[in-house]
Amino acid sequence: MSIFNFDDFDVFIFDQGTMIIRDPVGRDVFRFNSSTAELVLAGDIKLRNAEVRGDIKLINADCAEEFDVSESSDTEAGNVMVLGNDGKLTQSNVAYDKKVAGVISGGGSYKSGIVLDRNTSKNMRVPLALMGKVYCKVDAQYSEINVGDLLTTSESPGYAMKALDPLKAFGATVGKALSPISKGKGLVPILVGLQ
Repeated sequence: MSIFNFDDFDVFIFDQGTMIIRDPVGRDVFRFNSSTAELVLAGDIKLRNAEVRGDIKLINADCAEEFDVSESSDTEAGNVMVLGNDGKLTQSNVAYDKKVAGVISGGGSYKSGIVLDRNTSKNMRVPLALMGKVYCKVDAQYSEINVGDLLTTSESPGYAMKALDPLKAFGATVGKALSPISKGKGLVPILVGLQ
């Protein structure tokens, strides 16, 4: 282990690749573990470019939040999920379900840019896309889906369909199609928009 001191801050570098910076009262303000690539910072993160404008660039597509899932539910990326009476997610299987919660993130080429509420739980948890772009399982047997069509839950478990009835769709839409599909089932990109 190596120890350095800079302006009353102690820097510890351990042989196994961990670096810790402690403030003058001994609190860890920076910790990096190279074997797990875990970085822990105490305080605010401020990123600035040369023009002193703060920009954070994330290379992935959606903002997701982890939710507990009921044991009997299919947790495949792209599945449309609804809230169960116990507060856990379950796969959708009713058309125009107002309990729709979102789409499981990670399908196709889109991955989560931000995942909130990552906690340990005795239940299985999945990241649910709440906003942004995500790949969603859709079923065009009910109607052809075009770019810009609103999507809602369908009777096909885990699949969305085109929302044909605006009155039923209110409060039951999961998003807007970003790619068309004329027949059958598929995985298409959507813009998440719970309404």
